[in-house]
Amino acid sequence: MSRIEIPLNVFVKLKNEYDRNEKNYFKIKRAQLPSDLREMSDFYDLLKKIPAEHKEGLRRNLTQFSRIIYMFPYVKHSEKAKRLGESLSHKITEFRMKQFMKTQGEQEIRVLRNLCRISESPYVNTEKVGRMLFYWNDNQKRRIVEDYYMSSV
Repeated sequence: MSRIEIPLNVFVKLKNEYDRNEKNYFKIKRAQLPSDLREMSDFYDLLKKIPAEHKEGLRRNLTQFSRIIYMFPYVKHSEKAKRLGESLSHKITEFRMKQFMKTQGEQEIRVLRNLCRISESPYVNTEKVGRMLFYWNDNQKRRIVEDYYMSSV
């Protein structure tokens, strides 16, 4: 399976669309897990806003897009934002970060979203966080943890 390259600005365009019409996408906030979005029309309505030239491979990457869109209710976009782990370090206790470290699979994203909710929607660079969530793996998770702990050093 070849790795699809998504232009970074697609994530920002989706986030801007979500923010402009949040009341139209209210079900996204109610999802318990990223996979729940795939059973919600709001998710697909938001995906329709992706420019046609960037829709190649969209169907086989719905899981990746669900991780990104799942986070939208609890993050704010800023081009100059700090890394996500560093942003969380100002409001999240070490106990909660350790809980995140113990999670696996889809629960990682659920707990990460909860950390963002608790920290009162941190500012993030949607391009960078979008790419991180699109290619989510143990290294991405480790990066958040390292940024959290290294921000206080």
